[in-house]
Amino acid sequence: MGNRATIIVTDKVNHDGVAAIYLHWAGENAVEYLKVALPRMRRGDSAYSTARLIGEIHNRIDGNLSLGVYPILPDKTDMDPGDNGIVFYNCETGKLSFFPLRSPLAKRYPANERKIGRPGPDTTPSGIIL
Repeated sequence: MGNRATIIVTDKVNHDGVAAIYLHWAGENAVEYLKVALPRMRRGDSAYSTARLIGEIHNRIDGNLSLGVYPILPDKTDMDPGDNGIVFYNCETGKLSFFPLRSPLAKRYPANERKIGRPGPDTTPSGIIL
């Protein structure tokens, strides 16, 4: 029933993320979406990084299906790993982790390839470093 995955961006303050990004028909591309969005994401800020990632994914998926955003409940009862699992990306360290550990995406990215880089430095549009 689809090609599902969920992406959650975390940081040192928001260990559980601020929102879950749900992909219904494009789940196998979850890590690639992260890589493309990195230059526009904010290092160490999961809220801004999640927003930028959603924007990037939105621009790459046609129509009005396959992309959703939902809150992460404290008890995690809403966490469905789907076909490709849940991808956690730490925008502080640049590291990926996966649930379940044997998900198709986890198998495509062995432990030694789970650091995809960090977003750029925190800057405003005028280039002033925050």
